[in-house]
Amino acid sequence: MKAIFNILISLTMIVGLWSCEEEDDFGVFLRPNIPEIPVTYPNATTWGGNPFIELSLQGTGDIEFIMEIPENSGRSILELTTVAAGNTSVNTRSLTTQDNYLDTPVPGSGNRVIFNTTLSEFSAKRPNIDTDAGDVLGFIFEITLDNNSVIIPIEVEVRLVE
Repeated sequence: MKAIFNILISLTMIVGLWSCEEEDDFGVFLRPNIPEIPVTYPNATTWGGNPFIELSLQGTGDIEFIMEIPENSGRSILELTTVAAGNTSVNTRSLTTQDNYLDTPVPGSGNRVIFNTTLSEFSAKRPNIDTDAGDVLGFIFEITLDNNSVIIPIEVEVRLVE
């Protein structure tokens, strides 16, 4: 009887481990967000992480992200449709669970679109997010192309410095 019980336990463990091999077990949110048409941020920097800009708290507080798709992609940017903003925990799901940061979509111009805001506007729209030196603000964008397809590029950051 004990031998049968041990065999059943062993078979159950083998089947359980075997089922863990499926790549889909981890869900959509653990996969890299790589759009079909790449989006670059020419005015941002990266050192292996998300692209970022630095914003001095001593300056005007203007935040600007330039987004571009390759000119040879055969597409153009119709508009910046949705923006999710917060701290560094923003992700693709934030685009549907948060209020849209934009009051109206931002029209594109050929292969680029420019998102502008200010630290004051951010503080008014996201009052629960700290905006002190050393804090990092996160943004993620939904871009609509001229054929009405949607791409969501990697999230970007604003690093606040003195």
